[in-house]
Amino acid sequence: MPRLTLTAFILWSSVGSLAAQSGFWAPFVPPHARYQIECRFNTPTELSGNETIHFRNTTKRAMERLALAWSLGPNKTVSVTADGKPVVVLFPPGDKQSNSPLLLQLPESLQPGAELELKVEFRNADQGNLDKGNWLWQSWYPQLWWGFGTADDYEARFTVPSGWGLATSGVLEPSSGIWRGKDVRDFAVWIFDEKKYVVDRAAAGDVPVSVVHTAAVQSALSWCFRPPSM
Repeated sequence: MPRLTLTAFILWSSVGSLAAQSGFWAPFVPPHARYQIECRFNTPTELSGNETIHFRNTTKRAMERLALAWSLGPNKTVSVTADGKPVVVLFPPGDKQSNSPLLLQLPESLQPGAELELKVEFRNADQGNLDKGNWLWQSWYPQLWWGFGTADDYEARFTVPSGWGLATSGVLEPSSGIWRGKDVRDFAVWIFDEKKYVVDRAAAGDVPVSVVHTAAVQSALSWCFRPPSM
């Protein structure tokens, strides 16, 4: 119990510090958000995309500022509109780069019960080491920040370079090419070189299952999944 108390104190101290400096506040129960993302991997370690974030202010207090789990710098950019109107990114005085969380000034206050649609364009590049032929992307997209993790809904579609595949936190809908995740805390993406990895597909009832592995473990997997002897 002391460990849980300490964790909660650290999280809320972080939110309180940001609020004291910026006027930002986070509700105890944040709104449930829906993310729709289109992402293109220009290379396995560089991506660009656009997303729509939709949520309703389920609190009893107006929201004038929001925060994104995102940073700005030479390898990361972002631009945001709220219901079609530009959103101002608030920087520390004299600074045009910012660490996460990124503070946003809404063009109009979001009143209790009102809905908001954020349109976000972003670019993210990482100096990854691809010697093993794969790269795990976490926090690859701008996400609403409330000081702690939230479970939200996702629809994401990806374009990857030729010869590369990917796996995500969601479930693929083959007819649309959309990966869907419901009540997901973080929508991670793992991209891999198809020359170094093998994808085996099967089904568990009506649920499709894909297993990604190196060719070196093919024989071991074949042994694990072999039919039982009579």
